[in-house]
Amino acid sequence: MVRIKDSLQQKLLDNQVHYEREEILWMLDYIGHPDYKIRDELIFVTLARAIQEQL
Repeated sequence: MVRIKDSLQQKLLDNQVHYEREEILWMLDYIGHPDYKIRDELIFVTLARAIQEQL
């Protein structure tokens, strides 16, 4: 979990919107996580940025 979480956090910092299958599956598994830092600050922001970049 830590490796993927760190990778996603780094991609947010670097404004990258390309995600590996493993990262996408991890986000789908943790999208309802009780920790708001994972759920709201990492997964929600990551998905929102990816969607915004594709529009």
